[in-house]
Amino acid sequence: MQKVDLKSMTFAELQQFVEDLGEKKFRTTQLYQWMHQKMVKEFASMTNLSAAFRDKLEEQAALNGCTMVKRQISADGTNKFLMELSDGNKVESVLMKYHHGNSVCISTQVGCRMGCRFCASTVGGLNRCLTTGEMLEQIYEVQQGDTLSEIAINCDIPLDKIIELNDSLEDENSMIRVGEELVVTSPEPALSIDRQEEVYYEEDYEADIQYVYNDDWYTTDTQILQQPSAGHRKVAALKSYHNKKETETEILKEEVTVAAVPKIIEKGTKIPPTYIKPISGGRLSSQFGRRKAPTKGASTYHKGVDWATPVGTKVVASSAGTVARAGWGSGYGYVVYINHADGRQTRYGHLSKVLVRVGDQVSQGQKIALSGNTGRSTGAHLHFEILIGGAQVNPLQYLN
Repeated sequence: MQKVDLKSMTFAELQQFVEDLGEKKFRTTQLYQWMHQKMVKEFASMTNLSAAFRDKLEEQAALNGCTMVKRQISADGTNKFLMELSDGNKVESVLMKYHHGNSVCISTQVGCRMGCRFCASTVGGLNRCLTTGEMLEQIYEVQQGDTLSEIAINCDIPLDKIIELNDSLEDENSMIRVGEELVVTSPEPALSIDRQEEVYYEEDYEADIQYVYNDDWYTTDTQILQQPSAGHRKVAALKSYHNKKETETEILKEEVTVAAVPKIIEKGTKIPPTYIKPISGGRLSSQFGRRKAPTKGASTYHKGVDWATPVGTKVVASSAGTVARAGWGSGYGYVVYINHADGRQTRYGHLSKVLVRVGDQVSQGQKIALSGNTGRSTGAHLHFEILIGGAQVNPLQYLN
């Protein structure tokens, strides 16, 4: 089962993922803070999340990113970082310092397809593009490239005290390396108090969600088999405090007065198809939805999107599938329809030349036609639609 890349999700996507796991919405903010503010790299360090929630994350999600393995600093203060990605590939990032501020240059690809003779990145060609999370992680790693003076300021400890406590440091100019641990002191209050308190309380609780996996469904397909019902329990616990801060809660006794009924969800295991933009480049000339009719007799509701592009531009299949129609389509001019494994259909209109036939099996990115200006058209462009359940939807919301 392919794990979900959490760091590449928007906050809304992360919230939906958390709710699909049966957790409360507030858990999204906690998880987001751990990843993007505290920048931890393992779920076990997210101590304010329940153990059950962390187990679910370990099973279904990943914190893909990168780790700094080498750092070089030039005389002008420029820092060059070598980053290792989760799959073992390596990329570079650069921190440039100016009088008006700092600038970070990050990698977006492993390798390059351009083939420039003076650049070593092109030797092996393009390997793959980086995920959003991997690009973010480069910035986080550069941000965490501490210096001794920064550590002294952040910890409110004199620089000479840090040097005194660490044998590996000779003076303020000593190099610190990625992963190196330094001894620092953090002053405690004049009097610290550790105490424990026994507490008794009653609470409603919810049972963990139970999943039934269906190997014939996509991961986006779910069905609720049983609705949940909250239970009630009495709890005796021992709470530990250091000064005013609660440090631990130990459940001494628990009496369930009403057993909770778990929510049972059936969900798929197959990875669903993805959809890509069917042309390279092009200018988005008409959006999906309401519009002013471009020509007499044309619809005022646009069922797809248009990209202005020269006649003869290569058109590729947005996703793998079977050609359902290939030829003349009245107002669409020359068209291609493709049916996909997830039940969706894509349509490509106003073509100048069709390169496939009905019944052909095509792969994602395969050349299927050339763009044109046929049918009811006001200029050279590609018209593109995605249909779900037989109805057109906004394609831009489904393109990867």
